[in-house]
Parts: sequence; structure tokens; C-alpha cells
Amino acid sequence: MTWARDALTSAEHTPILRAEAARTLARHNQIDTNELLGIYARSSNTVRPTLAAAIASLKPPGNVRRAVIGDSLLHKWVYDWADSNA
Repeated sequence: MTWARDALTSAEHTPILRAEAARTLARHNQIDTNELLGIYARSSNTVRPTLAAAIASLKPPGNVRRAVIGDSLLHKWVYDWADSNA
């Protein structure tokens, strides 16, 4: 988990690696929804599907789900997939 936390905040890693680190932290309940939403808001469309999966794995309230899946049909699919496989 230490490596994932460091990768999440390190500028030397690619955005997709940082997004995967966020997903790993979420799967182990080592990051909260608000932190993930902040990362999601600052991220490009390329990595947002991975972050949508990370957010879904935390089982956030319905308003968070609606906000994330409202971005695109891809985000809805990824969110629902991650939610059903968490």
C-alpha cells in the first residue's frame, strides 16, 4: 500500500499508473471518496474510466454514482462493472 500511495502522488509516474494506484488503494479501503473525486476532477478523459472503477469499489452514496456515470456511457459501464465485481 505504501508503494501505491507514493505512486499516486508522484509526478514521475504516468497518469494511468497513478489511476491504477488509486484503484488499488480504493480496493483496500486506503483512500476515501472525496480524495478520489478530487483526483477524478483533475484528471483527463483517458484515465477517468479507471478512476470511475476506483470510486465504484468504495460503494459511495447515490449522488456520487450519478455524478460519475453522468459523465459518459463508458463511465457508466465501467462504474457498474466495478460495482458488481467489488
